[in-house]
Order: sequence, then C-alpha cells, then structure tokens
Amino acid sequence: MLKIALVSNTDFSLYNFRMGIIEVLLKKGYSVHIVCPYGRYVEKLKKKGVHYSPIDVDRKGTNPIKDLKLLWQLYRIFKREKFDVVHSFTIKPNIYGNIAAKLAEVPVIINSVTGLGYVFTEKGLRNNVLGWIVVGLYKIAFKFSSKVIFLNIDDLELFKRYKIINKDKAVLIKSEGVNTEKFSPQNINKTGIENLYNELKIPQHRPSAIVTLIARLIWHKGIREFV
Repeated sequence: MLKIALVSNTDFSLYNFRMGIIEVLLKKGYSVHIVCPYGRYVEKLKKKGVHYSPIDVDRKGTNPIKDLKLLWQLYRIFKREKFDVVHSFTIKPNIYGNIAAKLAEVPVIINSVTGLGYVFTEKGLRNNVLGWIVVGLYKIAFKFSSKVIFLNIDDLELFKRYKIINKDKAVLIKSEGVNTEKFSPQNINKTGIENLYNELKIPQHRPSAIVTLIARLIWHKGIREFV
C-alpha cells in the first residue's frame, strides 16, 4: 500500500484546505498520514481514517535551535514510516521537510508554495538578511523536490528570478479548487437586504452591482488591486 504524508504547519489548514486531497487518496486505498502540530482538528482528521504524527513548528520564529529540532523530528518520522511520497505545504515544512525527506530516502518529494510569507511580502529582499537566508535554504531544499506546485504566477516568477527553483520542476495550477457542495450558492433574502439598507440609511438609488472583498485587511492580500 502506497504511504503518503501530508506535512503542514497547522492542522487547521489540512482540515479546511486539503480535505479534498485526503478523501481522494483514501478512496484510492492509499495510507494517508498527516504530520503537523497537534490542534483541535487532528481528532476530526483521524476520524476520517488518517494517521497522525506530531511535530513542533514555530511558524514565524527565527531560532535555529528550534528549526533544527523540527528537522530532526521530521527525519525521525520519515525514517520510521518509510513514506513513498511526502507532500508538504508552507515555508518551514517545505524547507525542512525536503531536507529530512532526502536524508530519510523518500522516493517522491512534492511541495506546494501557498504564499511567500512575511519575510518576502512585508520586508522585501533588499537589505533583508533573513530573506536571503530563506532564499538560500529554499535553494538547498528544492534541489530534492520531484515537483513544486505554485498557485500564483508572481510567486513562480520570483522563485525563477532568484534561481530558487528549476523551471522543469515547477508546476503552475489555476487553483486548488473549491468544494462546491460545501460552499454552494444560497438564495438571497432580498427583503432582509432592503431592510438592512433602510436601517443603514443607504440611498435607494444605487449601482446595479455591488462588489465586496472577502480577505484579511493586509495590503498583500489584494487591497490595492481591489481599490
């Protein structure tokens, strides 16, 4: 039976964003393991039939001792479980997961770049020592990748510009997909909306289209483009 590990920095992301992948892999009869810090979604994931191995991830920390501990934890898990595939998400699992998987002789290593992280987006790379350290770690780690999946062409172009990724390993997809059964269109209660407009004293003469942005109020989440 093929053993596949999904590695992330939170159980929340695996439960909310990777459940589709997990369910498909389980249906195909694969042995699915999740590797992440323990949280309230772990038990829900285990009920689906996945196996669980805990790790400690300091998501934004820069303590090298803690990062070496993470690397050691990942190596021990990969060596013990003898996975056929390791698929990791987010920065530290991508970097240290790749190195650990290579040391543990995992045959197939897949990464998903779900974003650049604050080191790139908030500080940029000019005069950013930490940013260049991350670039160096990425260059080492991604040498061991079988494939690297990107969701954003700008992220892919940045990785190519700084020679972090071999273009032959890079895969750009349009989206990870949306579960249209869970997130389905709902009938709008027009009366309720009219009442709300009246309560807020919004003029009745208004555009035929109303556009909203559902995102965290962070510049790099698209606030500038929306405005």
